[in-house]
Amino acid sequence: MNKKITLIACLVVSVLAASCAHVPSVDVSVTEPDRIRFQGKGAGAGMMLMSSMGSMGIAIGIAIDEGIGKDINKTADAAGFDIEQMLREEINEQFKQAPNLKVKTDKIKVVVERYGFITRSCLWRIANLG
Repeated sequence: MNKKITLIACLVVSVLAASCAHVPSVDVSVTEPDRIRFQGKGAGAGMMLMSSMGSMGIAIGIAIDEGIGKDINKTADAAGFDIEQMLREEINEQFKQAPNLKVKTDKIKVVVERYGFITRSCLWRIANLG
């Protein structure tokens, strides 16, 4: 009788272990430079400045966006922003929320080459509405 109970218990444990979702380890790395970038209307302003200042106008437009990006990055650093940790936690959370997801690897490697903000002009939308 004890052997039957032990056998049933082992069978139940093995079925439960097999049904648990396999969550691989996540390795996130960020290529240099590891900072928030910003691309906004500075490039457009640079094109306009180019007509009056030449190539120096484009450089000024790019410098505008770089300055904004540095301000955003400084604020994010002061708040303790860590892109690697954020991505690692989010990927693990997604695996927890999808327990039936089958993964054939033990390790996921994510390489972030660039991250930041991009603003787009919406003037064409306003022009098309009127």
